[in-house]
Amino acid sequence: MSLSRRERRGLAKNLGLLSKKESYPQMMERFRRAKQAGDYLHTHHLQEVKNYQEEQKDSDTEETKIEDSPINPFGFLGRKD
Repeated sequence: MSLSRRERRGLAKNLGLLSKKESYPQMMERFRRAKQAGDYLHTHHLQEVKNYQEEQKDSDTEETKIEDSPINPFGFLGRKD
């Protein structure tokens, strides 16, 4: 559901997000919190990527183990080649 610009600005004003007068220390604290949150999200994303790559690596090694085993085309006859 998309709200009109006027409705979004009204909601933001009700929440006190518009025409906010903040001091320099308050602004710097807000920037610090935003950076900290961004660093957390970035680290979390990197960890997810690393976990995904390790899962792929594990599944690839399992596939190569299966592929490396010799296939006996005459196995159904009971012959050992």
